[in-house]
Order: sequence, then C-alpha cells, then structure tokens
Amino acid sequence: MTSNTLHCRYGLVVALILAAVCGVPAKVFAADLKLEAVLVWGTNDGKPVDSDLKPVTEDIAKKMNCLPFKYTNYFEVNRKKLTLPEGGTQKAKISKDCSVTVKSLEDGKIELTLMGKGQPACKITQELKTGKCVVAGGNAQNSTAWFVVIKQTE
Repeated sequence: MTSNTLHCRYGLVVALILAAVCGVPAKVFAADLKLEAVLVWGTNDGKPVDSDLKPVTEDIAKKMNCLPFKYTNYFEVNRKKLTLPEGGTQKAKISKDCSVTVKSLEDGKIELTLMGKGQPACKITQELKTGKCVVAGGNAQNSTAWFVVIKQTE
C-alpha cells in the first residue's frame, strides 16, 4: 500500500470513530424544503369579468380534476414561495383573507393549516412526495370553494 492509501484509510477510520463517539446523526445537514403555495378558486362559472384571475397550471388542473370536487373551473388567485427548514414551520399570507402555516414533520410529512378570514378552515397532515402536491381548502360564497395547493419547487 502507498502512503496516501494509508492516510486515507486512517482518516476514514478516525472519522467513523468520531461519528460513533460523538453521536453525529446520519443527516448532518438537512436541506431546506423549497415550496410553493398556490391559492386556487374553484367554481362552475367562468372567469369573472374585470378579473386578473388566470386558469391554474396544467399540473394543478390535473390534480384538481383527480380529486372528488364538483367544480369545472379552477383559477389561480395568488402564488407564494416558502422555505421550510427541516423540523421548522413557515407561515405566509396568501391573500387578504387567506393565510397558511406549513410545518415540517418526520418521514417527509407536512402539517398544513389554513386560515380563512381569521378563522381556522382546515388542518391536514400528509406526506409531500417529490413531484406531488398537497391540497386543502374550504367553502366560499355562491357554491364555490377555495383551495391551497402546496408543492415542492426544487
């Protein structure tokens, strides 16, 4: 064996012993979770006149149409980026009436709490897999509903 090989092996052994003795967890540095919260309005009517609303993106439309909701149209009201540290909580106001709190839990799960007009509207716990989203919502006026879609951006 060469001198460099011995030094590498010695260094690796020392690192493993220190990790075992010091109790260093397997996940030393966890990355923050980059999320996007999208406020969506569901209705059977068309887009309101004089409105800046736009149809939801294709991925959100596909998700909404797979869920047991009765609405034919889904419009994006607002979009907010969130950064969720592992084991942490992130709060955001998505509109003047809607706010969301996302809490990181173990095993890739998040807890999503929605507030509408200052009142608790919904609280769910669900796994957030890469490429998937979590949807929660509440009733609105005139047989419509609002939803918040949480998805990873990175």
